[in-house]
Amino acid sequence: MNLKSSALPTTWQQLCNDVYDALIDAHYSEFKKAEYKNIYRRLLNYLHATKRINLAIHQKHIDAFLDSIGILGCQSSEVSGPRQVLIKAMRILMEYHQTGTFLHRKQRIDISHFPKSYKNLLSQYLLYRIEEKECTCNKSVGNTIRYFFNFLIDNKIKNINRIRPKHVHAYIKTFSGLSRVTVSDRIHILHNFFKYLDFQGLIVPELAKSLPHVRELCRRKRLADVWPKSTIHDFIATIDRKTALGKRDYAISVLIARFGLRVGDVRAMQFENIDWRKSTIVILQQKTQVPLELPLSGEIGNALIDYIQNGRPNTSIRNLFVSHRTPHGPLKNNLYGITERYRKKAGITLPEGCRKGFHALRHSIATRLHEESTPLPVIAALLGHTSLESARFYTRTNTEMLRSVSLDWEGDQDE
Repeated sequence: MNLKSSALPTTWQQLCNDVYDALIDAHYSEFKKAEYKNIYRRLLNYLHATKRINLAIHQKHIDAFLDSIGILGCQSSEVSGPRQVLIKAMRILMEYHQTGTFLHRKQRIDISHFPKSYKNLLSQYLLYRIEEKECTCNKSVGNTIRYFFNFLIDNKIKNINRIRPKHVHAYIKTFSGLSRVTVSDRIHILHNFFKYLDFQGLIVPELAKSLPHVRELCRRKRLADVWPKSTIHDFIATIDRKTALGKRDYAISVLIARFGLRVGDVRAMQFENIDWRKSTIVILQQKTQVPLELPLSGEIGNALIDYIQNGRPNTSIRNLFVSHRTPHGPLKNNLYGITERYRKKAGITLPEGCRKGFHALRHSIATRLHEESTPLPVIAALLGHTSLESARFYTRTNTEMLRSVSLDWEGDQDE
């Protein structure tokens, strides 16, 4: 886990071996080490089978491996069980290749091995925040500083005045794969901590300035995942609406494809959310806790009625969509299996790197509406965004229109 001065691994076999050694150094459990070893063996077998084993280490080969098992583009939070571990193992592998280290995301830092100066400094700073800044000291502040100290100790830096910008940059690289919000929080915490250290005369003045701007560090590197219109049509048309399961999957798919609903809101939808007399769907969005009212079109209304009357299992659960396996409980996870089943059945091939789950359909409708000159506030309202900033992402696939509306848009943002 140290920042290595020697050359980083240049072959896939060497990289996998070095990461496994790093897991041992980091005192991973025997179970975890065996789990990761098996995953890396699977990767090497895939690289051998596809004649990539002698190619340069690159993320595109990891993506090809993940695509071969149907989880390309998924985040760890979007999947569960073995697949989540597999995604994390790939993240660690590439993080180690790029930096010579990797960060324990959820490791509980044992400060017993910290130098006394680090322990005292941590206590003093947390006390300063409470007494001088008159603010609470939440857990993330202390944890972020502990992670940073642990990184420094791993790299033989046991005196605060020996920290240099290169060490900060190396630590920032371990944020790879974290969300924009998490990265922003951690950099903000470090910035305030460095200001305190500078005021105390404990570090070189330029250290605080070495932290990158979050906007540049977290800039999205990919456009919205957009399925071609014909692809969405083929996907929905492939669903067998004669079976009970097909009726459910069809109703879910048209809800997301036509309205861009989040999967979590579809899973949580209940009978009470449908007003048949007014022909509306009214939900309280799980992510934003903001109500959202949508018109109940004939296509969606017929799909829901067909499922409720002819496909839904007989259960007292109020969730509209339920598992068709006994016991019939609420649906769980991101429903990736539904898109995977019918996408493969339809023989759909998507652009490299494009996500294959339901969230891609949400992206697709937003982009399509934007291409049809739908005003941004309307798109934001339909998707349940609380600000136009969230809708900005979808407009990047249509740069000409963006130029034409940018002035009006920026004006809206200032109001």
